[in-house]
Amino acid sequence: KLLTNVTVRDGEPARFECIISGNPRPTITWFHNHKIIKPSPEFLQFYDEFDNTCSLSIREVFPEDGGRYTVVAKNVTGLASS
Repeated sequence: KLLTNVTVRDGEPARFECIISGNPRPTITWFHNHKIIKPSPEFLQFYDEFDNTCSLSIREVFPEDGGRYTVVAKNVTGLASS
């Protein structure tokens, strides 16, 4: 399942979600405008191994959070992004 566009207002939370699976389990990296997003209290990253759901939650969106979000999954067999 690929990422879809998300539109929120200033101060609201935002959530991006996709489904990623691979064997071995891929390493997942999130990007905002081509810059790596490090996990933090404001940018929560989750991966549910039960249903392979991967998500990025932004607690409170500000104008500078606008732009392109990308998720990259990588393992020894290859790379996929959305």
